[in-house]
Amino acid sequence: MKALLKLSPLLKKEWRLLVPTLVCAIFSSVCKLSIPFFSGLCIDAIRQGQYDVSGYLFAMGGCLLSGSLFRYFFDYCLSRLSENIIMELRKKA
Repeated sequence: MKALLKLSPLLKKEWRLLVPTLVCAIFSSVCKLSIPFFSGLCIDAIRQGQYDVSGYLFAMGGCLLSGSLFRYFFDYCLSRLSENIIMELRKKA
């Protein structure tokens, strides 16, 4: 906790990268966690006799694709954020 308090002034300077990083992390998690939901709906539809589940499969594919894209941008923003903080720490030393 003490380390986070020491980094808080640097994080305040980098809020323009911190906010998209957190947003991408949240959306990536939501997209990845919605895949089991859609697969459950697909299984329920098959049990009820509906064999046209292409909509659920497209939704699962869309969630997989968008979750992967959000994860990519999360990794990119996080690496930029960490590089900027390390650069600021080296300037102070």
